[in-house]
Amino acid sequence: MQDHERSWSLLGLNREREALLLKRIAREVIEALMNLREQEKAKCCYVLWICWFEHNRVREGEPRRDASCLSHSIQIRLEEWKKTAVQGRHSARSPTCKWEKPEVGSVKVNCDAAYNGSTGNGGWGCIVRYDEGDVVSARRGRVESLMCLHGELIAVI
Repeated sequence: MQDHERSWSLLGLNREREALLLKRIAREVIEALMNLREQEKAKCCYVLWICWFEHNRVREGEPRRDASCLSHSIQIRLEEWKKTAVQGRHSARSPTCKWEKPEVGSVKVNCDAAYNGSTGNGGWGCIVRYDEGDVVSARRGRVESLMCLHGELIAVI
């Protein structure tokens, strides 16, 4: 059993994992996730995110973590999420920005970046979508020695 598969098992998500594996396209996966109960939905999303994050770490040359470490990381994030969800109910919320469709027949490009001012390291991302929101392309990357808006410029390029 691979570490990612074992992580699902350690979190009690075998049934959910098997159901998601049967999906053929991303839209079906998202629809299946959205139909889960809130707790399982959050767990599955965190498992997917952590597994993708781990895949990228290993690809960048960092050592692979075992399933128990990944599961522990997911459980910690879930606890943090629960705390912020409770706090969010009690505090005033600022309006969130919502993606707006471009004109019919056009595509929309969204780019963003983040960096750590103390290390200068960061990352960038870019997504291109059709007017109905379907993804045309998405890219991301890590960059070292960034300056303030440098990551944003790299994302745009």
